[in-house]
Amino acid sequence: MKIVNKEIPYFADMVFNLKLKGKKNRKRVQMFTMLQNYYNDVFVAEKNALLNEYPERDEEGLPLKESFYVELEELQNEMFYIEKNEQNKDMLLTMVDVILDDDFQMELSGEMAIVFDKWCSECEKVLEFYNQQNESV
Repeated sequence: MKIVNKEIPYFADMVFNLKLKGKKNRKRVQMFTMLQNYYNDVFVAEKNALLNEYPERDEEGLPLKESFYVELEELQNEMFYIEKNEQNKDMLLTMVDVILDDDFQMELSGEMAIVFDKWCSECEKVLEFYNQQNESV
């Protein structure tokens, strides 16, 4: 499953705010923790390293060079991958079930609704992957 770096906070927030119980809650926490750890430990660290490469700042503390913003956009558009393996299978399938459920109970509007559609497509790919894996066994 892949998620664009700049969308991780939105996805993590959506996952965090779902009203779930039992196994679904545990798998939600597992996914949220994975997203949060990657974002804080990898993405933010890479963004800070990039900021350090551009020490010249304007009055608001923002980098002056246009090349910083080009590199930042590239970083923001990179993908975070949740590997489809046995270790993540139960978490992914549980969250796919929650997200693709016809009774999904979260109101989405604007950009969030558009991004949610992309996430649903990724969920469908996860489901297809594991279904194909089961057929080949």
